[in-house]
Amino acid sequence: MKKRLNITLDKDMDKRLGLLAKQANVPQATITTRLLRDALELEEDMRLGYTAEQRMKDGSKYILDKDEFWK
Repeated sequence: MKKRLNITLDKDMDKRLGLLAKQANVPQATITTRLLRDALELEEDMRLGYTAEQRMKDGSKYILDKDEFWK
């Protein structure tokens, strides 16, 4: 199930998203969703990497599953 989200964009962001959407021949909302998904993946990777580094320093062997990590 999808959820609608209203956001406010400045002119530059709107223009850039519009150009990307036009180049990909998809709606602006589709490009925005793709970019948000990519950004969330990068954020998750960075947080998991930081957590792994901390565990290596501490010698910890406990591993959280992804659902527990994001609580």
